[in-house]
Amino acid sequence: MTNKNILLSSFAASILLFSCTEKTTLSTTGSGEILKDTSYIAAVESKDPRKVLAEYATGVKCPNCPDGSKILKEIGHDYPNRFIVAGLHALELSDPIKGESKYDLRSEFARDLFATYLGNPVSKPAAAFDRLEESENSYFSTARIKWPTIVEERMTVTTPLNLRVNSVFNADSNVFIVTVTGAYTSSVSKKQFLTIMITEDSIVDVQDGAGGVIIHDYLHMHVLRDKLTQTTGDPILSDLASIEPGRVFVKILKYNIPEGKEWNVDHLNVIAFVHNNAGADKEVQQAEEIKLKP
Repeated sequence: MTNKNILLSSFAASILLFSCTEKTTLSTTGSGEILKDTSYIAAVESKDPRKVLAEYATGVKCPNCPDGSKILKEIGHDYPNRFIVAGLHALELSDPIKGESKYDLRSEFARDLFATYLGNPVSKPAAAFDRLEESENSYFSTARIKWPTIVEERMTVTTPLNLRVNSVFNADSNVFIVTVTGAYTSSVSKKQFLTIMITEDSIVDVQDGAGGVIIHDYLHMHVLRDKLTQTTGDPILSDLASIEPGRVFVKILKYNIPEGKEWNVDHLNVIAFVHNNAGADKEVQQAEEIKLKP
């Protein structure tokens, strides 16, 4: 059976499995239903360039965060299609502005990342780049002037795998089928984990700005909305003591937008990344981002 037929078969199966019961809150196991999780050996692929992930600690009550967002946008221009951002709205400075905000951009997933996994940054804005430990118990850098240099250095580090993401959407059922394929180009001895996030772009709402000025038409980008996997990532290839070059994993998940969420499906993205998860070592190995709705 071809990969195309496998994908179409999985999609058809997902429609049959779909029920009227929808998840309305984020869960510790993730909002994605696993339809397929397998691996095989293939010819070793040529290495793709690394893509760098930035997890951005921000908030609508953070007056310096528009400057942080501007720096990240400039980095993205310097590295087109190689720099991925997820905006984490949670905890300090992230609750809506009373009487002004139209939306609540906070997510339980972002809160859990701060509270139980990446640590809470000492101030905002802050960014975690490929989950490299910045200081003890924290992965967030608050020195905005250093961000371009951190990303520049990270771009030169080779990645041990190539990562591809595909999404198929059925408008009638509001169901997405997300397929993540990872092909290892180098041997890896550390246990590997896969995290899949949903973000939303182009949300127009208020934002505190410098000098106490409220920006009423601020364009919020990369807002973290949901996760398809566990907060700490789902283990992949866990039955292998080490991963050899040529090993390919395929994970297919079903996802539908939780009931009651006012998200614009045309502005949703899916971010997938493979990372370590052993004590302080949470380093991202490779990342990819596509539009959730093709």
